[in-house]
Amino acid sequence: MSVRKQILWAISFAIASLIVLVDVGQDYIHITMHNNNAPNVPRLILWASIWWYSWAFFAVPIFQLSSRFLISRERWRSSLLIHMVGCIVIYIAHVGVQVLSMSLPVYSELHPTLQHAVSHHAGTSIFLNVVIYWSVVGASHAVIYYSQFKKREVKTAQLEAALHRAQLDALKMQLQPHFLFNTLNAISTLTHRDPLKADHMIAQLGELLRKTIDQTHVNEVTLHEEIDFIKKYLDIEQARFEDRLVVHYHISPDAEHASIPFLVLQPLVENAIKHGVSRMHSTGVISIHALRDDSQLVLKVIDNGPGLASPNGLETGTGITNTRERLDTLFRDAYSLSFGSNEPQGMTVTLRLPFIPTTCHSSRPLANHPNYVVEAS
Repeated sequence: MSVRKQILWAISFAIASLIVLVDVGQDYIHITMHNNNAPNVPRLILWASIWWYSWAFFAVPIFQLSSRFLISRERWRSSLLIHMVGCIVIYIAHVGVQVLSMSLPVYSELHPTLQHAVSHHAGTSIFLNVVIYWSVVGASHAVIYYSQFKKREVKTAQLEAALHRAQLDALKMQLQPHFLFNTLNAISTLTHRDPLKADHMIAQLGELLRKTIDQTHVNEVTLHEEIDFIKKYLDIEQARFEDRLVVHYHISPDAEHASIPFLVLQPLVENAIKHGVSRMHSTGVISIHALRDDSQLVLKVIDNGPGLASPNGLETGTGITNTRERLDTLFRDAYSLSFGSNEPQGMTVTLRLPFIPTTCHSSRPLANHPNYVVEAS
């Protein structure tokens, strides 16, 4: 016997036991109030048990019949006809149980003949039997439809998760070539001017490529890993700009191991270089800040460049557009990405994400970087 069938039997007999208690109690009170004789409790229990435990026995095949012949929009006529036949069969079977129970000594005086017993029980129980049968059918349909609904809900959630993963992978695959193209463009500017430095940048690019390939199937990393990746990217840019680019890292210790989308910071840093440092003749400074603010992780990329008359121009680039689409897919309305002016000059890009802690701790401290500042929590 399957586990499902065992559960059905257990539920059916549990419900029948409850009804027997209620039925016996009701009959006991009724007889006590309207009859001078004391009620025969064993007889009341026996009759209620015969009636309701026989229905508990019939309920399981009715449930199985409903599972096989579900009254649905596509085949309601045939299923309804089968259940009408089933109702008649169960009604006859239940009347047969009642008539057979009349052969017990305790009920021998109730019916003089078999015909009398059949006509009495068939006539007095037809309405109740029909109501019980269709109640069981209704309850079984409710359980079946609810089970199907939950399965569809789970399947829909799985499909949505798969779709989100596909969207994230597609956006990330767009972002990676965009980032690599810009890095190669930076290296190409040094190829003829300073071949040794260009070789060093190519080696750095190889490190970045290896790390990018390692993270091909990963959408989330720790902030520690993201900053480590950004540091390698900025090392290339610093070789390109030489003394014209200074980078500072201000990372709160309790923020280092937060989970964030891979490559979420790189487009923000890239924009600080493109719209800030590259337009300056003096030294450009980029500051990367990360801290925990209650249930949020706050990330800031600040530059001292000339800034923009309108930050809307930043949001049309490939990197920022893809980043916003990734964040929309991952966090819906639970994040914010804003652009503002930095005093006395420059831009501040602020990204707020839900703070999602991880248990993954890197063995390589970021604080080894010369411009890394550990901020108090």
